[in-house]
Amino acid sequence: MALKDHSLDKLSAPGKPDLLAGLSDEELISLRTKIDLKLQVDLSRINLAEEIGMQYRSAMVLLQSIQDDSSVPANQRAQVLNSIRTTLSDIIRQQKVVYSAERLKRYEVALKKVLEQLPAESTRVFFDLYGEFLTQGVEVIPDET
Repeated sequence: MALKDHSLDKLSAPGKPDLLAGLSDEELISLRTKIDLKLQVDLSRINLAEEIGMQYRSAMVLLQSIQDDSSVPANQRAQVLNSIRTTLSDIIRQQKVVYSAERLKRYEVALKKVLEQLPAESTRVFFDLYGEFLTQGVEVIPDET
């Protein structure tokens, strides 16, 4: 059967039941994990923010499933909570990286507009100095960690 015959549109076409509709969050996460294991992973194409979000969601689903289960030892509950805390720390760190990148883009746009207003000689001198800083390894943008 061709790959196009397996499209999600065919699975959820009018008149056909939605195969995912009745699944719990836990079942959906389990299904996604199984699918991810079958797919080839290209590390350069992994969306870290999405993966961290999935880790958080998985940990929250696990917490929900054990929260009222008295047979789960306290140390295992603590491990789940620690996992959630670590994932939240990763999310905060990722958001800082994105914020810094976005802020840098705004600086670059502002700098370009300023340079467009300056005489060509001033712009040339700026880029000469800037290039020197970069080749000397001088930290032009301070690390915010």
